[in-house]
Amino acid sequence: INYGLDKVRFINPIPVDSIICATIEVTDNRQHEKGVIIKTKASYHIQNNHIPVAIIECLTLIIENTRLKT
Repeated sequence: INYGLDKVRFINPIPVDSIICATIEVTDNRQHEKGVIIKTKASYHIQNNHIPVAIIECLTLIIENTRLKT
């Protein structure tokens, strides 16, 4: 489940008709009362140019499925 955004930074403008690429890495995980929260950091850049145009940290809640436990 999307748990929200932690940080959103738009660093550079994106020219029209640009191809956008992203690199995503898991930066943290922590226990939550309903499961685990995973933090990822996505760095967006224009194709063939590795200067980032945006860096966004996302939080995702992975909910434990209690129905599968026996």
